[in-house]
Amino acid sequence: MSKKGQVTIFVIIGMIIVVGGLAIYMLIGSPTSSTLEVDENPRSFIQNCVEDDFWELIDNVSLNGGSRSPEFYHPYYGNNVEFLCYTDEFYKSCSPRQLFLRSHIEEELLLGIDDKVESCLDNLESSLREKGYVVSSERNSRAVTIIPERMTLKTNYSISLKKEEGKTFDIDEIVFSSNIYTLISIAKQLVYWERIGSEMDTMLFMQANYPVTVHKYRDSDDVKVYILKDEITSEKFQFAIRSMAYPGGGA
Repeated sequence: MSKKGQVTIFVIIGMIIVVGGLAIYMLIGSPTSSTLEVDENPRSFIQNCVEDDFWELIDNVSLNGGSRSPEFYHPYYGNNVEFLCYTDEFYKSCSPRQLFLRSHIEEELLLGIDDKVESCLDNLESSLREKGYVVSSERNSRAVTIIPERMTLKTNYSISLKKEEGKTFDIDEIVFSSNIYTLISIAKQLVYWERIGSEMDTMLFMQANYPVTVHKYRDSDDVKVYILKDEITSEKFQFAIRSMAYPGGGA
């Protein structure tokens, strides 16, 4: 083989090594909060433990109209979609059924995730004791708060670790990026329009409020199902309404 050919082969091998090294670095990366030891980052341990269950709960509550197990609902494609505004009369506008929708959803999320959080804290402390730490902690009442662009799970938890030297961590809250606040606010606007016997112009609304889409489906029994979606985060919120119904349909 000529020297030129050998040089070419070495260059190609060198490029493969460099590209392979970069790929491994990108996959593994430098240590992050999720890969640090539990005694260095207990907050990350708790978030990783809770996160999947919390998002599953949020999806369930959002697709059911704000409740984990609605009592008064309309079945729609496998979900029991809660009525947020309802009347059983004809020619009448509906009456709202959840006047404090956001607070209600916050309570539902807390009730649905509280036991999981407690289990995660138990697992955290057990893991730390296995590493030889003397653990003392304080657990106070928890809460879920929905605010613009995020949700917070307020753990109100502090933990002290002792081995050769002491460490104290205050884990007041865990933050999840979310636009569910906006979807809830829009749902309240839609309920308002239905309550006064009218309907929002959803096409005009969507033109002015991208990335949120609003779709309305007329189902049986004069029921309307509204489906709100953030097209960037893919979060959804849906609910049912029966208002201004007419004999024979046509709500």
